[in-house]
Amino acid sequence: MFGYQELPEPTRSVRPKVEWVNFPASTDPDPWTALLREANRLPPVVPRDDYRETKPGGTAMMTSVAIALRGFLVTTTAVAIVAYLLLTNSHI
Repeated sequence: MFGYQELPEPTRSVRPKVEWVNFPASTDPDPWTALLREANRLPPVVPRDDYRETKPGGTAMMTSVAIALRGFLVTTTAVAIVAYLLLTNSHI
């Protein structure tokens, strides 16, 4: 028969007491209006004389090309593995 063993009391990890910070309530009756007004504000106009600094789409184009190449590499690798397994009559 199996013996019965009483488990010891669980121990607690001692955590330092953390004081909560009470932020004062907002005096604005509707803070969301001010936040949405700030979020919907148009960005400042970019001067057109410095075209090298504000070249449109350079980084986005490189990122999309890199993602496409990575997808192509992963797909090609997966097809090559499946073709190898089918040609050699192997199984996983």
